[in-house]
Order: sequence, then structure tokens, then C-alpha cells
Amino acid sequence: AGLKVSGDRSVQFGYAEESRWGVVVPRFESTEVTLELPAETTRFKLRTDDGVILEVQGGRGRAYCEPVAEIRDRAGRDTWVFTPIDGRLECPPRGPSESRLAIGAE
Repeated sequence: AGLKVSGDRSVQFGYAEESRWGVVVPRFESTEVTLELPAETTRFKLRTDDGVILEVQGGRGRAYCEPVAEIRDRAGRDTWVFTPIDGRLECPPRGPSESRLAIGAE
């Protein structure tokens, strides 16, 4: 199975022009977006317009922004739950964040 993108409200998904990046655009500010990666994914990046917020390398994930909770279920699947405060995540200084996500997997 491939990458799955869903949301609790309306979410648009497509690919950026001349790029391998997929783009997720929530239509409402308070939309919960869920991305499910295939188990065999070894490289993946989730980013806002100003930088990477989650990266998977060698099958292991690392979050770069907060607040985030990392949850591992009994089957060994990892889940990261980002909870923006006032619509924003706290990330290393890179400029303002927007309500747009770009994703790339190999």
C-alpha cells in the first residue's frame, strides 16, 4: 500500500510542479491531517514552507518541532502527533510557518 492522506475536515493533496514533493493543504485552520506511510518507507520528510518538521531515515523517525507526542503501538508502529498552539509549531528559527505541508518519500 502507498502513502495515505486524510483529514477530519477537507484536505487537498497534489504534487508541486516540477518537484517530487507532495503538497497537503488543509482547507480549514483547525484541520487534523493524518499521513500513513508504507511500512517499508526508509526515507521521508514532512515540511512546512520554512523547513522539515519530521524526517524518517533508515526507517527511524525524528521530529524537529514541538509540541509533539511520539507514540509507539504494540505492533511497533510509530505515530507523531503535532499540536500547534495558536496555529503554530515551535521550531528552530527558520521564519514564519504557514498552513501548508509538503511531503516526500522514497
